[in-house]
Amino acid sequence: MARGAIVTRTMKGGDKRYNTVIRINGRQRWMTFSKKREAEDYLDKHSTDVRDGTYREIQKANFREYAALWRQMHLIPEIFKPSTYNSYCCILDRHLVPALGPCPMTAITAQEVNGLIAKLLKGDRKAEKARKPVSKKTVRNVLNLLSEILNAARAEGYLKMSPMADVEKPKIEREKKGKALKPDEIQAILDHCGDPLRLMFLTALLTGMRRGEMFGLWWEDFDWDRNLVRVQRALYWQDGKNHQKAPGATPWIYVTPKSEKSSREIDLSPALRKELLALYMKGSKTGLVFRTSNGTPLRPNNITRRSFRNALRDAEAARAKAKLPAIGTLRWHDLRHTFGSIKIEQGENIYYVQRQMGHSSI
Repeated sequence: MARGAIVTRTMKGGDKRYNTVIRINGRQRWMTFSKKREAEDYLDKHSTDVRDGTYREIQKANFREYAALWRQMHLIPEIFKPSTYNSYCCILDRHLVPALGPCPMTAITAQEVNGLIAKLLKGDRKAEKARKPVSKKTVRNVLNLLSEILNAARAEGYLKMSPMADVEKPKIEREKKGKALKPDEIQAILDHCGDPLRLMFLTALLTGMRRGEMFGLWWEDFDWDRNLVRVQRALYWQDGKNHQKAPGATPWIYVTPKSEKSSREIDLSPALRKELLALYMKGSKTGLVFRTSNGTPLRPNNITRRSFRNALRDAEAARAKAKLPAIGTLRWHDLRHTFGSIKIEQGENIYYVQRQMGHSSI
């Protein structure tokens, strides 16, 4: 039975059934087909694997069952940054399990994945909880995680092969989302920033730090003699159900910067150095630069979504009254873009700007 055998049976109604039998590790494996051609194709496909010793039976599970196993075996909080771990959990809970949960692993085809892509891009109003369309970038993040899960399923015997090779990910147009403020717009916002927002605004604008880096800044990170500040950590708030906090632990933690090149030294401009040094001389000279009255970290969302938006709203009202162009939509992250633009306009070397901003590539 090197190739296996086909046993033909005639049913009561005259129809024929074709049973294939393959011997694997001393045990017979039977499959039944209604057409002889299908039985022959099955033997041709599997007999070589049996002879080579590479044949393996595919384990049965639906996507929800395997996703739970994958989460337990592969999604380990200790080996991921908290933000990455939270992102993967959210993708599983919000997108992948609701869409593919009941589907057997072997039934996940390129067609199934393309249907998921269409639902994500168009939104799904018929779902139990209506879902809004998501961006192409989010879709790519979902597909990247799905690919990782299906590759693991293939390696662990739940799939013969992953269908992701036949799936085309949506291309992301290089949209200019970043906005660089003009000098008069910067001044307009500064005019409506009270303390301590004003110094936070200036620090973000004149260092190009990411939000978590700036709110995780300590006075010990400054070298006043060399006029620089070292980026060595980022503040991260563990909000949401996916974070496993120990009893009594603080809701915030400090994490390493985004990438290897994000740990860097940033040159202080004279104006910013003067403002920060004045605050340093007044305070305790240790601990967080931007903090609550108790010395604990601030919630960046409260600053950027409340204080900053209020200052921007007041600046827009003043500009409208003076019949000046509106500043338009502005994110806190755009202060980082503005920093890069200012440096380039000042004629700084592009590699110097890259290092100052902590980008992994030009």
